[in-house]
Formats: sequence, C-alpha cells, structure tokens
Amino acid sequence: MNNINDSVIFDPWMKDQIDAAVSALMHQTYQHKTYGAALKCAEYAILGARLLTTLSKRPYFAVAGSQIVGFGNDQFELISPSRRERRNAKKLADIQSYHCWIECQQHEDGSTHLEYIDFTSRYDRQIAQLLKVPDANIAEENYLWDRADTLDYPIPQRFLQHPSVIGRSHGWRWKDPVCTRLLRAYEKNNEAYFRQQSAELLQLLTRQIETLMQSQQQHCLN
Repeated sequence: MNNINDSVIFDPWMKDQIDAAVSALMHQTYQHKTYGAALKCAEYAILGARLLTTLSKRPYFAVAGSQIVGFGNDQFELISPSRRERRNAKKLADIQSYHCWIECQQHEDGSTHLEYIDFTSRYDRQIAQLLKVPDANIAEENYLWDRADTLDYPIPQRFLQHPSVIGRSHGWRWKDPVCTRLLRAYEKNNEAYFRQQSAELLQLLTRQIETLMQSQQQHCLN
C-alpha cells in the first residue's frame, strides 16, 4: 500500500474467522494449563497483531497497560500495574497486573481514528471467577474490535484517585510505556517462537477459510 489512505477493512465475517483462528491456536498451545489461555493476553496481542499486519499490510501493534473491566451490576475491576512494579520490573513477568491488546491507526474518508482489538474477551467470565467477583453479569462476546472513541466510557468514581488513573476521566484502557516496552522485549526475546506460531496461525486461518468455502460450494451444488 503506497497511499496512506489505502486501508483494508475487515468485515464481520472475516473478523470472526481471524478470531476463531487465533483462539484455536492459543487453545491448542495452552489447553494443558490450569487456566488454559485465559491469562495469555500478551501472546494473544502479539500473534494477533502480526497476523493482522500480514493480512492488511498495515501496522498493528501489541500494547500493554491498564484496563477497567465491567462485570455488570455496577461491578468494576481495575487491572493496572503498581508504581513499584513499574519501577522495578526488568521483564514482563515481573508485573502481575496488566493487560495487553492490539492498536491500529485507521485512515478512512480523510480522517484518522484509533482502533482497539482484543481477542481475550471470551475469558471475561473466567477472569471474574478468578477475581472472585460475585454475580457477574457479563455479555457473551469472544472479542472486542472497535474504534477507541466508541469505548470512551467515564471512569467509575471509585478509581479516580488511583495512581494510574489520576488525570483521566474517560477511557477504560490505556497503554503504559513501561509495560509496552517490556511486552516488546518479550516478543523480541522469543522471536523464533512467535515466528513459528505466526506461520502456523496463518496456515490455520487459510485452511479454516478454505474448508468453509468448500462447504458452501458443496451446499450450493446440493
């Protein structure tokens, strides 16, 4: 793509296929773990960003930082690294509380907007159980894929004095420079692994779409 206004727009069907492929690979990789892939947001973001960049020829970036999660019934949890963690962390594993997702600057109709993609929404109910959130009322969604400005919700009052929130009034996720730097280092230090996983993911998506297309063709013939 030579023109900055050129843009690949993934339609809902393709978004579903991409999500299904990423989820299938992560499940295959971590099904033997106690919590499966539920706590592997870093790998979801890294692999997802690489796949989307390959498919669209546009830069998608895995980022890390803080997130407010809504569990329904006015129940919210803030997932955010402490100042001590940020100050002392040498690697991503040194930080216990963070979240990762994908960001991309999209150019459409002469304007620019930030897009969020998060393939871990399917685990919100499991996360609620781990955080011991009572009576969680969670929408059954596999992934989030939307403009950032449509997700610019007011920050719940109880979090406004939290050190990582001070100065903010809206927005339920924001990237942190320290966490994102450590995420990039994690990706770089495991480049061979992510290159192999990315290749397998692209093959998986290709086979998945080919199978669906063949099934549809067979249905039409019948």
